[in-house]
Amino acid sequence: MRRTTTLPVLLLSMLCGSFVLAPLGRVHAQATLLHSVDGPGANARLGSSISISGTRVATGASGAGGGVRVYDIESDRLVHRASITTPAGATASFGQAVAIDGDRLFVCDTDYDGEGGAIYAYRLAADGTWALRQTIEPAESSTGQFCVGGMHVRGDLMATAAFYFDRFSDRMGRVFVFRRGADDVWREVLFVPPPLTSAGCGECQFFGIGLAFDGRRLAATDLSRNTAYVWDLVVTPTEVTLGAMRAYPGATWRSERWGSALALVGPNLVVGSDARVDGVANAGAVDFLVEDGTATAATRIARHDAPTPHGVNDFYGQRL
Repeated sequence: MRRTTTLPVLLLSMLCGSFVLAPLGRVHAQATLLHSVDGPGANARLGSSISISGTRVATGASGAGGGVRVYDIESDRLVHRASITTPAGATASFGQAVAIDGDRLFVCDTDYDGEGGAIYAYRLAADGTWALRQTIEPAESSTGQFCVGGMHVRGDLMATAAFYFDRFSDRMGRVFVFRRGADDVWREVLFVPPPLTSAGCGECQFFGIGLAFDGRRLAATDLSRNTAYVWDLVVTPTEVTLGAMRAYPGATWRSERWGSALALVGPNLVVGSDARVDGVANAGAVDFLVEDGTATAATRIARHDAPTPHGVNDFYGQRL
């Protein structure tokens, strides 16, 4: 029986073959530095991606062969449970993004089949090993950088994006939604292009580079239009479709690269802007919006600006 901790923890990726487990809510709490189970320096990108489900943690180690480590949080420490090596046919990018949901684990290899990308779906077996159940690929070709930004799993639905899709077209980037059937097979059910063509900047649209999904709403960014879009999702036993769409331009809140990162938390849309904010270059900010239930408006309830001096924190708000 796995012991669990009621103390919240913070995981910080260090991108140097290690990451930090830091208990929250405790004065002068000591963080624990964790290296690859193969030893410090064995894989310089352990922690390149991190996902938490309950007390279970998965971290990717793309590069130097790729791979994934799975841990349990027990009494404010991480206990290594499994190492998943790069399967046949995968590349060193295996582990570029991970998502764990209970006894299911999803691993992105963004270089699979050239630059197409694929998601490897695993299931935890009774003997404690992770068994590969399916390799998930989009139905469309030319899916550059598929799943590199991560996967968002909510029950039997999963959203991901390929923001280099149709790189040289006037509608660059796509968002995908997959659904798990009664046969435990994931199938593509939605293929979402940018609502509008790029705003005159060629291949800088990157639709889907900011992506969020909570099972009821889908949010994605069009960087060329400096706009975050939010859709209601209509889910029936037989199909998944897009409902009403809201468009939130960064100009309303004086932000550029608005939506470089997105999150949906309860009624809130959380938006990261990693460039110019309120006319200040190299600033960055994170905005908290509440949708008002209509198709046109939202209210900003808080903003967290990048620490000064600006220029040191050029990418503040790039990840949430």
